Formats: sequence, C-alpha cells, structure tokens
Amino acid sequence: MEFDLDETLPERVAAIPGGASHILVDTGFFGVPRNLADLIGKVEDKGIRVLLVHPERNRDLCLSRHMLSGLIRSGVRLLGNIGSFSGMYGRKVKRDARELLKNGYYWAIASDMHSIDQVPWIRDGIDDLILLAGRSAAEDMMAIRPMQMVESMEGDR
Repeated sequence: MEFDLDETLPERVAAIPGGASHILVDTGFFGVPRNLADLIGKVEDKGIRVLLVHPERNRDLCLSRHMLSGLIRSGVRLLGNIGSFSGMYGRKVKRDARELLKNGYYWAIASDMHSIDQVPWIRDGIDDLILLAGRSAAEDMMAIRPMQMVESMEGDR
C-alpha cells in the first residue's frame, strides 16, 4: 500500500505501528507539491527510505525531470509500474515509462496489479521491459533489488 503524498505525510508515517524502514509514496496522476523535496526529506529524517511509485503516471512529475533527478540524488528510489510499459494507462504514460527507463531513473519495477484481468497487460509489460532493458536488467529491477530491500528490512525487526 502506498501513502498519498500530501502535507500530512510526515505525521502519518510517524504514526505507523512498529515503525518502518521503507514506505511507498504516490504523487497521484496530476500535480506535484511545491515542497515535495521538503516533505520527503522530513520522512527520510525519521530514518525511512522513500520509494516513489509509478512516477510515469504523474504527467507533471514527468515534465519535471530535474525534480526527479534531484529526488534520486537525495536517495529517493523510483518504482515503476510494469503495466505502464504495455500501454495499460495510455500512450503518454507508456512513452514516459520508456523514457524514464532509458534515462536510468527506475530503481525497481513492480506490477501494482489490482485485478486478474490485468494479467495480459502485465505479461505484455514484462515482455516490453525485457526488450527495452535486456533480461538481466529486467530481472534486477523486478526481482533482485526488491528482494534485497525485503532482506534488509528483516534485519530491522
């Protein structure tokens, strides 16, 4: 489950029972808070790593590549949506996903699958990712990096 990115994010994260070492954050489809870096910084100051999910689905964020680059430099990891590569969210999102991949912005790729009906889109997205990035890089983004993160979180317990 991802947290919506708004002014209350730092307080909501602080209230997570048992703490957290990583959280998923969603910017939504439109708009980017002016103080995005500050909000994320307040979360990271609590020792929590931010994974910004499906940035390719936020048009304003995609148009602000310097903002994305700055977030990545600050330690934010971008988690792409595999359905975006198959066109599940439209041509513009597909184009933006491919552009973010080409420029090395993604740390990992996941499905964000909410229904069995999405399986063909996911399958096509995986095929497209392998074609664009190569099998080794695709496996790294879809399996190895996420598993390394899970393993590092097990040490937090």
